[in-house]
Amino acid sequence: MKKEIKIYLRNLSIFIDKILIKIKAFGLNRADLGQIYGNYPSPEGITSILGMEFSGVVINSFKGCIFQSGDRVMRLVSGGAYAEYIYVSEDEIINIPDSLSFIQAASLPEAWCTVLLNLKLIGNIQKGQRVLLHSAKGSVGSVAIQYAKYCGCYVVATTRSAEKLDYLRDQGADITFLLSELGNSCKKIINERGIDLVLDPVGKNTFEFDQKVLNKDGIIIIIGIMSGKEINLDLGTLLIKRQKL
Repeated sequence: MKKEIKIYLRNLSIFIDKILIKIKAFGLNRADLGQIYGNYPSPEGITSILGMEFSGVVINSFKGCIFQSGDRVMRLVSGGAYAEYIYVSEDEIINIPDSLSFIQAASLPEAWCTVLLNLKLIGNIQKGQRVLLHSAKGSVGSVAIQYAKYCGCYVVATTRSAEKLDYLRDQGADITFLLSELGNSCKKIINERGIDLVLDPVGKNTFEFDQKVLNKDGIIIIIGIMSGKEINLDLGTLLIKRQKL
């Protein structure tokens, strides 16, 4: 009996200082699809239920918590957003502004956290830089365009479909190209001062181009491998230009 009580208390401890949230909406991300196909495993110890971002209503919280029952919140998680309810820690929960619906709010955490982590914290994006964003029609790409323009950068954006080019320009991109046209565009970009920072979710089909147009001390940030994970890395160019990957 004592052993059973200890096991029960140990299992119960995972819910201490956690907030119970009723999920109202969740985002569907490329990473979720990658997990479904076995290409992007969940972190060890995370629930087998998929889902990385959600919005919902606080059902119950702990004493001293800044969030109370009825609060509308959104959050990025490592898994479990496809459930009806979820227990999460207080950190990184964000209040939903009154102007946003649950569906709108559920689409924000993954894209914005990805962009801020990579462009700001890793890439150290600076005003006046020239930023290249591949496959920019997606949620991360759309946010990246807006954030790079907010930071005062010149934005070059690519996409696979011609009908998406107008959308990229509407988001603020200064130059737009089809991914299939990169070879013809390479010289033009180099003649216009090259690129200082690349955010690349494509991988194999764009990496050689990234290296060619990247300036000295430039940074290539790989956030996906949509076209494959094997690349041709030119170490000579990497060294001579002091490029960072």
